[in-house]
Amino acid sequence: MDSEEVPLAELLDAICENGEKVKKEPRRETVFEYKRSVQKLISLVLERAIIVEEQTSSPNILRQKRFTLIKVIDQKLDRLVSEVLVNQRDALELLGRIDEINGLLVDLAG
Repeated sequence: MDSEEVPLAELLDAICENGEKVKKEPRRETVFEYKRSVQKLISLVLERAIIVEEQTSSPNILRQKRFTLIKVIDQKLDRLVSEVLVNQRDALELLGRIDEINGLLVDLAG
């Protein structure tokens, strides 16, 4: 499902619901659902609220530096997403720990 097809309110509700599920039942399925809902929201923000541009400082290749500029074009959406992610801090921290543990297990297996 494309992020443009899903209304913003539904994405925000899904993140909150899935975040609560992750905190109560940190199982593989709930973690994946939560990750997908956060990814959809971030995709929406990147499509609608933020423009990312790359610029170079000089035509001289030896002195050239590359800069990445991020411009916020929809301040309200950016602010709303920031607030949601701050409120989801516990679930995101848990998700980060789960990903870290999975990474360690992959390292051990490899």
